[in-house]
Amino acid sequence: MTGRWASAVMTAVLLLGMLPAAAPSTNPTFTSDLPERLDLYFKPTVAGTVAVLSWQQGHLGEALFADPALAADLSGVVTTASVDRVKARAAELVAAQITAGANAPAALVDEVFADVAAAVTATACCAPDEHALSLHRPSTAADPISLYTARNGTHRWSPGSTAPAIPLVQMTLTLGEPGDAGLDSGLTSSKRSAIRLAVAGLAHVPVSAVTEHDAASMTHVWTPSIVVSDLSADWVNDNAQRRAVIRDEFAAAAGLQPETVSMTSLVEATGSTPGAPKMRAAFRVTIGDDAARVATSNARLRTQQFRDALLTQIKATGTSFAGASSLESDPGDGVIVTCAFRVAATTDGAWARLGYGDGITAAQLDAKMAGYGTDAVKVSGAVREFPNGGAMPSLVPIADDGARYVYDIVHAPGEARRLSLFVTTFGADDVAGEGRLARVSWHNQAPGERLNVLVIDVDGTGWAGSQTWQGYVEVMTAPPPSPPPPPSPPPRVEQLQTVIYDGIEDGSIHPLGTVFTFKLRAEPSCDVCGLPVITEMHVRTAKEVAGVADHMQPWGSWRKADKTREGYVYTHYPKVNGIYRLEAKAVDGGSGATLEDTTPVSRRYIVGAKISASGTFDRRLGVVNIRFTMPVPTDGRRRPEDVFDEANLAKLGPGSLKIDWFNSTRLRVILPPAERSNLCKTWRDARAAAVAANNTPPTDLRLTLKNAEAYFAADSGFEVLRDVDVRMGATTGVTPVTVAGPAVVGQCQPLGLTAAPGDGGWDGTTTWRLSTTETSGLSPKPKPGVNVDAVSAILAAANADRERVVTFPPSSTVSDTKYAFLAELTNCQGETSNATIRTDRVSGVVPYVYPAAGSLDFVVAYSDPFEAAFDVLLPERGTSGGACDVDASRLVYVWRNISAGRADCMYTDEKDTGNRYAGSEYKLAPRATRRTLSTTPFCLAMGSHVLQLTSYFEGAVKGTSESITFINVRVIKSPVRAYIAGGAGPRAVQKGSVFDLDGSSSTDPDLGKPGAPGNNQTFTWICKELTVNDQGVESESACDDQLDKLFESKGKFVRGVGEKIRIGPRYKFTLTYQNAGLTDSFSTIVTAVNDPVPVVNVATPDPATVSSTAPLRLRGSVKRATGAGEGKIRVSWSSSPPLDFTDESLFATPVDSPHLTIKENVLVPGEKYVFTLKARQDGQSADGFASTGEVSVVGPPDLGVVSATPAEGDALDTAFTISTEGWGGGSLRYTLGYVASGANGREVDVKLLVGSTATSVSGLLPANVSSDFVRIFAVAEAANAFGASARVEGTVRVRPTPKGDETKAARRALDTAMRVGDPSMRAAAVVAAVAALNGAPTRGEGEDVDARREIRAGAMIALADAATRAVEDAAGGIEIDPDALSTYVSAIAAVVAVPREVSKSTAELGLDATTGLLRARSSRPAPVETTLNAAATISGAIDVHLDSLSLVDRSKPPSFGSGNATLNSTVSPDASVAAASKSERVGSRRRSRHRRLLSSADNADGNSTANATPPATTIDGAPVIDPLVAKALDGSVAAAFSVTRGQAPNETGAELADVHVAMSARRYHADDLEADAASLRAPHVSAATYSLPKSVAVGATRVGTHADVFLYRWTGTALPSATRVMTDASAIDVVYADGSRPSFESNEEIYASIPFTGAGLETLEKVIYEYRCARHSGGVWRTDEPEVRTVSVTEADGGSVTCAGRGDALIGYALGAVIAPIDFTLVADETTKGSTAQGYWFFMAGLAVFTVLLSVCCLRSGMRRYQVKIANKDDYEITN
Repeated sequence: MTGRWASAVMTAVLLLGMLPAAAPSTNPTFTSDLPERLDLYFKPTVAGTVAVLSWQQGHLGEALFADPALAADLSGVVTTASVDRVKARAAELVAAQITAGANAPAALVDEVFADVAAAVTATACCAPDEHALSLHRPSTAADPISLYTARNGTHRWSPGSTAPAIPLVQMTLTLGEPGDAGLDSGLTSSKRSAIRLAVAGLAHVPVSAVTEHDAASMTHVWTPSIVVSDLSADWVNDNAQRRAVIRDEFAAAAGLQPETVSMTSLVEATGSTPGAPKMRAAFRVTIGDDAARVATSNARLRTQQFRDALLTQIKATGTSFAGASSLESDPGDGVIVTCAFRVAATTDGAWARLGYGDGITAAQLDAKMAGYGTDAVKVSGAVREFPNGGAMPSLVPIADDGARYVYDIVHAPGEARRLSLFVTTFGADDVAGEGRLARVSWHNQAPGERLNVLVIDVDGTGWAGSQTWQGYVEVMTAPPPSPPPPPSPPPRVEQLQTVIYDGIEDGSIHPLGTVFTFKLRAEPSCDVCGLPVITEMHVRTAKEVAGVADHMQPWGSWRKADKTREGYVYTHYPKVNGIYRLEAKAVDGGSGATLEDTTPVSRRYIVGAKISASGTFDRRLGVVNIRFTMPVPTDGRRRPEDVFDEANLAKLGPGSLKIDWFNSTRLRVILPPAERSNLCKTWRDARAAAVAANNTPPTDLRLTLKNAEAYFAADSGFEVLRDVDVRMGATTGVTPVTVAGPAVVGQCQPLGLTAAPGDGGWDGTTTWRLSTTETSGLSPKPKPGVNVDAVSAILAAANADRERVVTFPPSSTVSDTKYAFLAELTNCQGETSNATIRTDRVSGVVPYVYPAAGSLDFVVAYSDPFEAAFDVLLPERGTSGGACDVDASRLVYVWRNISAGRADCMYTDEKDTGNRYAGSEYKLAPRATRRTLSTTPFCLAMGSHVLQLTSYFEGAVKGTSESITFINVRVIKSPVRAYIAGGAGPRAVQKGSVFDLDGSSSTDPDLGKPGAPGNNQTFTWICKELTVNDQGVESESACDDQLDKLFESKGKFVRGVGEKIRIGPRYKFTLTYQNAGLTDSFSTIVTAVNDPVPVVNVATPDPATVSSTAPLRLRGSVKRATGAGEGKIRVSWSSSPPLDFTDESLFATPVDSPHLTIKENVLVPGEKYVFTLKARQDGQSADGFASTGEVSVVGPPDLGVVSATPAEGDALDTAFTISTEGWGGGSLRYTLGYVASGANGREVDVKLLVGSTATSVSGLLPANVSSDFVRIFAVAEAANAFGASARVEGTVRVRPTPKGDETKAARRALDTAMRVGDPSMRAAAVVAAVAALNGAPTRGEGEDVDARREIRAGAMIALADAATRAVEDAAGGIEIDPDALSTYVSAIAAVVAVPREVSKSTAELGLDATTGLLRARSSRPAPVETTLNAAATISGAIDVHLDSLSLVDRSKPPSFGSGNATLNSTVSPDASVAAASKSERVGSRRRSRHRRLLSSADNADGNSTANATPPATTIDGAPVIDPLVAKALDGSVAAAFSVTRGQAPNETGAELADVHVAMSARRYHADDLEADAASLRAPHVSAATYSLPKSVAVGATRVGTHADVFLYRWTGTALPSATRVMTDASAIDVVYADGSRPSFESNEEIYASIPFTGAGLETLEKVIYEYRCARHSGGVWRTDEPEVRTVSVTEADGGSVTCAGRGDALIGYALGAVIAPIDFTLVADETTKGSTAQGYWFFMAGLAVFTVLLSVCCLRSGMRRYQVKIANKDDYEITN
């Protein structure tokens, strides 16, 4: 170092990294101890300005001070005049940039930037770190040099060198803190920009290098809460649905989507008492990148309007919520935002700033944000990540040189300025005492260059008496070796201690995402001790590993904590759950120092949660529902013993338990029956013990989880608490008991009694007592002396086991005695109820009849159908001729109304002269002779009725073998229903559009009774306006006068609403409907918008409780707004809770349709859903929308098991008993049966017991064709589960009948079945006989086939009898039982499964029954399996017909579309003779084929007399359709129509394909029909492809929302003709929503392309014959009708014929291609049509030629189109 008046040498000190002692001399020091850098040290002497002039050797005269230039004397000392000029320029610079202007701490001018007004000013840079930091520097010589001010910072490499492979840095920031309202309006774009600027400033990168990352993952989170008075938290917590109500209503009132709100706690609020409860509900609101929504919701939460609206909504949820009296709200502690930014370091210095240590900390960024005014946000956390990897540069540590003020002058590399003037100022504190050291450093100087400096103490006396100091130094190229300086005297330091003075508690638990801040302080070990001059705080963390010693934990490296004014701070942001440890120690940071705190302070903290569980006991279902506060692992916990230990299993058992993990937070514990569970007894004992100890009896029962500590790894951060408190429910009140059993029991079967809770639930254990014994008969008297020992013993045994069912064998009771039994039910809280049943024990055989539901008391609305279901057990027959030998098939049921009220539907209009029972002079209606009574709406007059069921075996002496049961029926007035079309909303409607309120659907169901007076109906309309002001406060007021005037209407409609509503308010329109003293109200919420939004309506399902195991159909509508143009309207659905509407597999309709069908098993049981339909027109910016009300979902029962006894046996010989048990879910009804072989090898369910409370059924089973095991099944449905059911299967070994004995065994089985009880029982039993034959080969073609035909005929008679009864009962407003529909259709298909073993009469009977079943009244689509079985029956019937003609080779299996063309021919009636004569000219081949066909049609010597065919009927010489085939075609129509009834438009239809028939049925939305109308075909390669004109789709839109399209194909062999038919027959039908069919213009045509399926014409034949299109009309094929023309013929590629039908000529007609004689000379007379006396087949209506079909249409007149009546309703109620 060289310098004039240099008084200190600092080189060695700086090189060794030691802190120089405060220099006793005040002279400056100028040195170059680091490459390309020079450092000037000085202390100011007085407050004021210090100026530093620097110049490269020889450049003192640069332009900065030109004219004149600065000068120096011969010795190089700057002249006094030049010093004065420098001082003057320095004063200007201070005035311009330090005391004014930028208010900078320092400023600089040079020869390039000489203007003081544009001077370079100092900016803050580079806080000290353990690694060197680079500085920004100019990139070119023309750029301003950079001037920085820093505190104790040095820079160890050249700014501008670039570190290799600089990684990308991601900073995840947590913004805001509790109590901070700065983000209550969300993270706006201006706040985001401020964050980017602050990050860029701290990282020393351009702002363009800071980008926002993954905005979609940004979250705004805040935690509002509410307090509701007069609502109990315990009561709400008791049920998940109630909690959901509070959450959903909070979300709705706050204007939030429900999925953005979660409930974090629901507890009793401060001040809550049992008499005046208060409930506090806390929520967590999470919204993504939507600042506007955050601002709106936050503002709303602070309004009284929000509180009023929420309270109103909660109270309106149900009567149990209506008691809520007031509501308070707290918006929470402020919004916390999590977001991420990515920073691309552009220099090594920026990378060092970002990459070393903790990088840019939250504290630094928060301090930086303070300069951004209103855009500043609180930064409470910052986590750094390196998303694309990279290696950090390796830099040497730096030392603190002790300077208080540091100024860095940075030049572009190699472009150092030649002359510059630097100025700065100092205050009085800076010069007090020894003064404060300052350093000015020049960077990027040219190595070896000499730089001169002149230091001027402008306002003081300078150094050593001189105001100036001048020196120079040559820029160092490499550090010279220097000896170490003498050490400074160390302070008295004995030991260091470390203190955490602020931070989380040891062992505390926190959720993932928590930012942990530890504030630390170093303290000396004694009062007189000090700290080292350089004291540092070192910190390290570890994620704890369980079972590892402390010193072996995976500790991270020691890091320096950030220095603060109070001490040190360290921030930790764990990224995964776990247990973490922190250690901190104070360290002497001096060079070579080794002193440190040897006992570091520590904290252990958990990132995770303590997971607790609570339970609720559902007494109705017998299920304990346990909810965990967070997800828990369920693997390995699938059995009760995995979850509970033996003690808890004993509490819940001892019966068999089942558990079901609904998801990872919900566990269902399905208890055994109440009599097999100790749960209630344990609770009662605990309550009794508390009372005995004068304590409050508990309302909960505590269960304990087994091995709760093992749910998670010990170091996971999660701990499951072992105790589960289960809320047990009511503590007072009785549970009614019902007792079911027969009123009369005979000596041939045991007496069974069943006690059950009156609500059909689980709760209750039973105690039985024998009350009295009396004499038999209707007027009993006491009968003492009866031996009751056996009865008492049986009751004692039942009571010991708390049995609900008790059974008395005949030997235990005495004939002619009436027994009175009392059943006492003790419920869970220990209160009892009782009921008595009296059973008359008589001699002889008595039908054992008892109510299926247990209860004999019923309540029904006047407009509803009524059903009283009864079950029956048949007695064992015993010895032939004995007392118990009775013909059970002669079982008779008689229902009578013995009260004064009317019951018209139970009787006919025909007088009954031989009535067995007195009480009515009219004959009983068929429904009054069924075991189960079903009455039509309005049948039973309002009031109380006593109905009597008498059952007996026909032929028995009256009064000796009959069972009499009485039921009580109370018929009440039906509730009225108000409804406004479009639903409750909210809805959006365009102002000025046509929008009317339609209340016409409001109804009193009782007005449906013919002749009911309806003139007392009233409609009252109310309009309320809900206005939101600028502060977001909503108020309710009356509507304006113009609108209010509309609502003076007393009618069903309010017209013109769309023209009167205004933009701004929301409207609440309410209709109150009243009739017959009953009232109901309905409201809809409507918002007016300017945009031409579509008008959207959506209806809430009625009822609003649906089954999870059935499809849910939502019906909406969308209409184009007036004047909205022609843009496409696009619709979408959403729901709360959300469904994945992108998953098409969940839906049976497209999700972009206004009608939506959600498939079964998609909706979650226990949830309540709200569905919203939105619609937007292309080119518009707003949606029209409407929502349903809440839709509650009910789930199926919990699964049980099914088994059979004996475990194995012989087919059709062993009587198997199928039993089921172990189901959970309250009162259940069971369907039991087996799986048999049906048509085409398809499996069919055979139901032996349907919808019964009985849990077992006996019957014969057929063998399985493919194995020794037969599948058995049980289906359980809860009585109040709205159809939700569950199915289980099992197997039983059934040995096949010995070969050759199959027919005999089937005959025996049929005989046995025909002796069974009533028709429904026989129908179930006969299937076993025919199912056994379906897989068994016949022994030959003679006797065995005839015997099998007789068996199938007998089975069909039994089935048709039962099916006919089911159809008869489905009338007068009653729908057919879905079980009956599927059961009988499947059973019929099994009977006709082998057509060669079926006679035509049997097939006809099966077709009649199947068609009637399919057409019976129903509002539901027939299941696909049912329609497939119907198609098999139809195809089988056609097969039977073809078999009767001996035209089918039965040695070959049937195949689709094979070899049928040559078996049929076509000709018009007028051309038949000509065709025959012309065929003779062709040759004998044609003649023989023609004659064979005719002779076959006339054949009378078929396979058997049972299958003989009468001579074919002809019209003008052409054979007409066979009656059996006509019925098959009519059945096709019934099957197709049953598919679409009740469906939503565009719902998945059905394609039904069998050997001889194929059908397609689909309900199109009117807007979507046109797209498919050009190519419609039944599911068969031989089916015609139809093309409909556009007018069909237009017509569908005009009359409704949908159109049903039906397509058919039948084998050509089935339709008669005189010459060849080249194709199969096809047909199309289109039915609009209103039941009408399309109408066409006279010139419109439907096209059909029909593929060939037979051999083509030969060359010679083409001279005489041609291909023609033919329509099957009047029962024959016709080719000469002008409405149908042949368009073209193609023989290539298999060949096809294109036909065209004018107008509706092809709608509803069979169409085919034929070979017909070429017509050269036909005249009008020769085309005259034949007589219509024998009718025709028009397949939409049916046939009335040979026999009467179910729902058949009579033919009118004319051979073209005939007037018929067509069903026009979804439920297919036939009116013809």
